[in-house]
Amino acid sequence: MSKTLPLLLYILFITACSNNNKNEIPLFNNIVIKKATGEQEKPINELISNTHKENLSYKNIQVPLYKYLSHKDYKIFIGLPYHTTIKEMISKEIQNKTDKTVYFEQDSISFIKQDKQGDNYATTYVTKIGDNSIIYLCGVSKSKKTTDSIFNKLEFSKRIINNN
Repeated sequence: MSKTLPLLLYILFITACSNNNKNEIPLFNNIVIKKATGEQEKPINELISNTHKENLSYKNIQVPLYKYLSHKDYKIFIGLPYHTTIKEMISKEIQNKTDKTVYFEQDSISFIKQDKQGDNYATTYVTKIGDNSIIYLCGVSKSKKTTDSIFNKLEFSKRIINNN
């Protein structure tokens, strides 16, 4: 009995500390992304990786694709930029604005922009979390209504949960 109680407490502790929430995607430092109803995390293949690269408006900043979410009406690419700052990314976005840019908005820790790419609308939200960590979210949909309602600064920021 004396050996069983510590083992049971250890198992309960490990279970309580692990992230078993299927509606969240763990990133780093207790930060998670909330998934919406109907979104499924899908494996990243070459086609998805190439689509992610096409949505990037800068080629000299590293934004590796971390996770990919699929929904019947849209897709979301989650990247974790590194060896950069939010200030540098905002500067590159300003330099790279084109006639495809529908809108662009920035503040000191984030930016959001929407581009029209063929039949799709791509909305990118990049924000600084904590001291130096940056999260990149890019939502792509054929529907302008979907894009405007769920791929906006407020809705994207609600998805990022800092459990610190």
